[in-house]
Amino acid sequence: MAAEVTIASCKDILGAMRQLKERLVRAGKPRAEVSQMRFWYRGHGCYDWALTPSGLREPFPGTSGLLQTMLHEFRAEATIIHRTPPPHSDTRQWVFLMRHYEMPTFLIDWTRSPLAALFFAVESSHGTDDQDAALWVLRPGVWNKRMMPESVQGGRDRLYEAYSKELDDLFGVHFEMGCLRPSSGMAGQIAAIEPIYNSSRMIAQQSVFTIHGLASDPMEKRHEQFEEACLWKWRIHAKSKPDLSTAPQKLGAELLVKPAAYDRACW
Repeated sequence: MAAEVTIASCKDILGAMRQLKERLVRAGKPRAEVSQMRFWYRGHGCYDWALTPSGLREPFPGTSGLLQTMLHEFRAEATIIHRTPPPHSDTRQWVFLMRHYEMPTFLIDWTRSPLAALFFAVESSHGTDDQDAALWVLRPGVWNKRMMPESVQGGRDRLYEAYSKELDDLFGVHFEMGCLRPSSGMAGQIAAIEPIYNSSRMIAQQSVFTIHGLASDPMEKRHEQFEEACLWKWRIHAKSKPDLSTAPQKLGAELLVKPAAYDRACW
């Protein structure tokens, strides 16, 4: 079993990513391929939090139609709170917009930037200052390949586009629970997807997402069944949070002065 990775500085993230990539090379991946691999990141203020979307947490599981009612009401009122709301029929754009306003959905937010993920792991707004945090790392293409191999044959590290036909039911269930039966194959699926950028906040945070079916387990539990690792969890001790809370800005300033000191390719 690999030793636990602990993050206490931005340099630790760089070092951990280099080590992760070296392990992939030693496992037989060509170094040129490893250098081009895509990684996503997510920060949790509490190390014990599961990778479960807000729409599958209490009070929504087992509460028939509650989430759907909330989302229908949001769509009805969006013309007041959002300057350019999507067309009423564009379910996908609505779901991404709802995440922008922190509505519960079946999406989990990820980012292409480890510094953005670090910010959310150590920020103090969620009342977890005295608890260890977590920085999650995901290889999204491998996740898709292991999760839905029949739909990614012939492709390497495929990410689903937001309008992919395979995702119809996963998006539709946000507004109509009956469109995704618990017994259907898609009900337990989790897909890594490229978003529709309809807000400046999503662009700034380099947002990407996983979308989850009604019967999906937490991602870390599902990952236990995979033959190839594509999800990692790194610990941030509570005592390190105060120093790390300003680390992203400090690192950005240092990169402007001495870019050779950091290997940004390892992102």
